[in-house]
Amino acid sequence: MSETFDHTAIRVIAQQLYRSGHETEAKQLTVLAQAMNQAQARLSTGMMHDFRVLSPRAWAEANGFPAVEHPMDDGDGDLYLDEGLLPSWRAAAAAWQAKERQPLLSIAAARATVTTIGWALHGQTGQTCDEQFDVLSPAGDFLCYDPYWLPWLAHKGVFGCIAVARQRLMMDFSGSDEASLPPGSILVTSRSNWSHWLLDHLSRVRIAVPRPGRKAVFGPLRPSQRRCLPYVGIDPADVVEVEVRCTRLIRHAAEDLTVLSPVPKKMAFSWLRDRFTARRAADGPRRVYLSRWRQRPRHRVDNDVEVSALLEARGFRTVHIETLEFADQLAVLAHAEVIVMSLGGDIGNLALCNPAATVVMLTSRLYAETPPPEQACREIAAYVFGCGLPVVPVYGEPLTPEDRSLDAPAVYAPAVVDAAVDRALALARQRSS
Repeated sequence: MSETFDHTAIRVIAQQLYRSGHETEAKQLTVLAQAMNQAQARLSTGMMHDFRVLSPRAWAEANGFPAVEHPMDDGDGDLYLDEGLLPSWRAAAAAWQAKERQPLLSIAAARATVTTIGWALHGQTGQTCDEQFDVLSPAGDFLCYDPYWLPWLAHKGVFGCIAVARQRLMMDFSGSDEASLPPGSILVTSRSNWSHWLLDHLSRVRIAVPRPGRKAVFGPLRPSQRRCLPYVGIDPADVVEVEVRCTRLIRHAAEDLTVLSPVPKKMAFSWLRDRFTARRAADGPRRVYLSRWRQRPRHRVDNDVEVSALLEARGFRTVHIETLEFADQLAVLAHAEVIVMSLGGDIGNLALCNPAATVVMLTSRLYAETPPPEQACREIAAYVFGCGLPVVPVYGEPLTPEDRSLDAPAVYAPAVVDAAVDRALALARQRSS
């Protein structure tokens, strides 16, 4: 390897984390260091492969693949920064704006390998696997859409034996299965997570809609995901769903493969919203609360019953959107002027809603105050500010004082929620006047 990991430094940092009470982070760091040791040992035996991690444009240039840049003509508009935003959120908004306008690329790869792997969501067995797609070139370069995921994948052991050192990655191909894609395929990719599916994968169709003879490549799609395809112009006959196995790599050989870059979040929201709301129902509720109470224990709003009662008294309709058919989800959101929801996986539903809506976003105070840099750029900035709608934040007190995670259940003071709704309704009136 041209770059190595300093394991002594890692052990010192882990010990410091333990002493300061950050046991979870210390354990993750220790596991990562162990994976690095194992990977480096196996690399010398030829069982591991060492890859450079490159952005889409650099990947195309390194391999001599033609890359076409596509115009970015939607998703513009002023960014609304609410008076209640914490400094961490304001900093995240500034960082996001600086990085948002990445070029849209379609890359014509004469020959490449697409690797797929899945893992059980939240570490629970028996669940549908989430998917990960990566593209390797014959020259040994690794196209990484999102380096944010690499450390997470490393300590989860998603590739069996994986390690990250700056912009390098080692992957274990021993025992992987072989497959192939139809020549001339367009790699769209997919995830089982609803928001990631819409904003990080389906939105790529904006760059190139598959035509007859050019298959769109996805992972296994759920029925709700297949129902989205006609809205973005994809004929189900032009779809290939490749197999993804939990904890086992599959390498798909591909020729004449079109690789699509991710679409900036604000553009993804805008483009999807235009297509979904074009077929919206004639009428629907004007005030909606997207409750996650039925998704316990990952419901996030611990006093959901109290919050629901408060909002219903103000004319809101409480909706458990995961229980609705896709057409009914569109009908509920397409005319909503104010939407109250918690920060997390439901944020993809803002790609289905009324483009004139205002959002009240509930999130744990500790998570909002001190988000790690990766979370600040992704969960907060890319998805919250990228939705292109005014967002009024409400910060709740987590049940566990040390829990700074996105999934931390929190209690939301009724008076604070009430004041945020007042602010959101005032914004909604301004937008409609």
